[in-house]
Amino acid sequence: VALHAQGVSMAVAPLGTALTNEQTRLLARYCREAVLAFDGDSAGEEATMRAMPSLEGAGIEARVVRFAEGDDPDSFVRREGKQGFESFVESGKPIIAWAIDRALSPAEGVAVERKLHALEEAAAVLSGVKNVVTWEHYAQEVSRRLEIEPGLLREYLQRPSAHAERVRNAVSTAAVPIELA
Repeated sequence: VALHAQGVSMAVAPLGTALTNEQTRLLARYCREAVLAFDGDSAGEEATMRAMPSLEGAGIEARVVRFAEGDDPDSFVRREGKQGFESFVESGKPIIAWAIDRALSPAEGVAVERKLHALEEAAAVLSGVKNVVTWEHYAQEVSRRLEIEPGLLREYLQRPSAHAERVRNAVSTAAVPIELA
C-alpha cells in the first residue's frame, strides 16, 4: 500500500513473508521478471530463500534487493521517495547470485569446515537451477570462490555423498598456504 501511495504502481505483496506457489503462478500470468524486496531482517532473508523454487517453477526471473537491518519497503519508500526506491530496485542482484553470495561470503578465507558448509548451501541453491547455462555460470563462481577444481565440483553437485571426501580433501589442500622459498 505504501509503495502505491508513493506512485510505485507495479508492486504486489504476499501476506507476511510467504510467497506461495499459487501466488507465483498467478504472477507469471502478468510478468516474466520480478524483484523481491522483503524486509531487511533475517525473516526477509529466509523468505527470499524460500521463494526461489516457486519463482523458478513459475518461470519468473527474479532479482533481490536487501534493505538494511530494520528497514523495509514501506519505511524505505517513505524516506527515499519513489525515485529513490526505483533506483534501489535497479541495483537488485539476480536471485541466484544473491543466494550463492549469501552462502559463500562467510566462508571465504576461513576454516575448511565452514567452506564445506558453504558448499552444501551453494549446492542446495544450484540444485534448483534448471537452466543449464545459468547453472554452469554459477557453478564456475562457486568453484572459483571456494578454490575447487570445476570438474570435481560438478561431480560433487551431481552426487554429493559419493564425492564428499574428495571435495573435503580439495578444500583442505586449497586452504593450506603456499610456502615461498
